[in-house]
Amino acid sequence: MPKLTAALGVDDKIDTTFGSVTPRLDYTYRTTTFFTIYGNQSTALQGPVGLLNGTVSWLNREGKWSMALYGRNLTNKIYYTFANDLSKVGIGSGTLVDVANPREYGLTIRRNFF
Repeated sequence: MPKLTAALGVDDKIDTTFGSVTPRLDYTYRTTTFFTIYGNQSTALQGPVGLLNGTVSWLNREGKWSMALYGRNLTNKIYYTFANDLSKVGIGSGTLVDVANPREYGLTIRRNFF
């Protein structure tokens, strides 16, 4: 568990003639995380991580259609979401890690029927 986790989000809704546009930025930070119960192991930890995500969303005036362009991990930070020293659990040597997704972008389109 990290000793400190923090998050900050900022957004602003802008009304236009064709609906509302909302830009949003989110920043999350966590201090060093140890992934095992065995304490301070350099092979099963992740140093401090700060992540920046962003979204620009649009909602039409009737509230039926929405669209959002998003970016996650905008600084393309390479970090682990899990790590385990295999020698400590008795199934070999080395470290098993799960690397988080790199920078990604996407677009969602939604239609509300009710």
